[in-house]
Amino acid sequence: MLQLKKKVVILIAPLFKQKNIPPNHTMVKQKIGLMLDENLLTFLDEVAGGNRSEYLNKLLANHRKQVLEAKMIAALGEDIKNSDYLEEIKDWDSVVGDGIDGISPATQG
Repeated sequence: MLQLKKKVVILIAPLFKQKNIPPNHTMVKQKIGLMLDENLLTFLDEVAGGNRSEYLNKLLANHRKQVLEAKMIAALGEDIKNSDYLEEIKDWDSVVGDGIDGISPATQG
């Protein structure tokens, strides 16, 4: 079955370049062109509440968060299998409370 596509121009923030940006910060946005199946465009118009760009920005931001969380979980899973890494963590654990927080170990108690 042939699906019709419409060209839609939507503003989407360059999400993959974000670093610790406050929630109310206005991102520089770039205009891009997308080809969407007509049924997806209809759905987008139904759920976007009149603002396709904002809806797609939020959708992509949520997906990006999920992808990054999955990558972090996978990386932590790899770390737990690495005996060298675990030994290094033990070394760092031995210096916890060495005064880095401004409290001398001698005065703790």
